[in-house]
Amino acid sequence: MKLELFPFQAEGVDFLRSRQQAVLTDEMGLGKTVQALCALPLGAAVLIVCPASLKHNWQNEIAKWTDLETEIL
Repeated sequence: MKLELFPFQAEGVDFLRSRQQAVLTDEMGLGKTVQALCALPLGAAVLIVCPASLKHNWQNEIAKWTDLETEIL
């Protein structure tokens, strides 16, 4: 199964990729996590700081949408 972004998510990814600094402020549940992951440059090293209650959500989304390895600290 190939995962595909919704059109508004693809627009958010394009927005993030076109800038060196940006803030994505969509409403809850619209896929900001996925958009942020898809906007990462290839080979990027990333540190995600989030509430402990969301760390496994981030890990699951990373596995679903990218080939990045994850480590939860």
